[in-house]
Amino acid sequence: MTSEKAAQTALNELDCPHPLEEIKGRFMENARVALGQLPAQCFDSVERVATALAASNHNGEIPTGYGATCVRHFAKRSGQLERALNGSVESRFGLIEAASAASIAGRWGLSVRVTPASYKECLGDVAELGGASTYEATRWRSTVKYLLDRPRPAIAILRQVACTLVWCGYFAPAEHERRVSSALSDAWIARRFFRMDRAPFVRYRTDALHWLPHIRDMVVQRTEEGT
Repeated sequence: MTSEKAAQTALNELDCPHPLEEIKGRFMENARVALGQLPAQCFDSVERVATALAASNHNGEIPTGYGATCVRHFAKRSGQLERALNGSVESRFGLIEAASAASIAGRWGLSVRVTPASYKECLGDVAELGGASTYEATRWRSTVKYLLDRPRPAIAILRQVACTLVWCGYFAPAEHERRVSSALSDAWIARRFFRMDRAPFVRYRTDALHWLPHIRDMVVQRTEEGT
């Protein structure tokens, strides 16, 4: 069996429901096959989001279709972030983990972000999310918290970061969104969550991804220096 066929077989398996107790075993075995060779921390990020997804469901399992969508989301967004961020694959997976876990906990699929208060709520969901996270996800959460804690943060900054976080964090099977692949369509996310056209949405996200890594590096340095 070729690696491509093996990956597709794994994704087909991931499409099935997975109870919470199977995530460390069968779910992650298939996720590793589907994603290929990656550092261990990347798989830790996937496992934490998958666990949050199962825990958020009333029956304690990942619903049909969501497991494969979750894994595809990590792969897709990581590839897109590679062109925008300077940093490791662990850092990219950490950002996706932080945003996705907050999306699940905050039920972002039910929200619309069109006011400064709603932008702040989005950042707050990431910054204040409880529970364990990978080292890189914790760094990104600290970065978002730093921005949120600034005195009177600019609306433009809040909007840029909210667009980026929703893009990084929201995923759902195409069938769930009336056959529209929310993981692939910037235009769909822009309209659904921000009531804006694709062009400004992409511009806000691109701008944020240009300066966010610099803020992250500053926050990390200050943390390491104890200031």
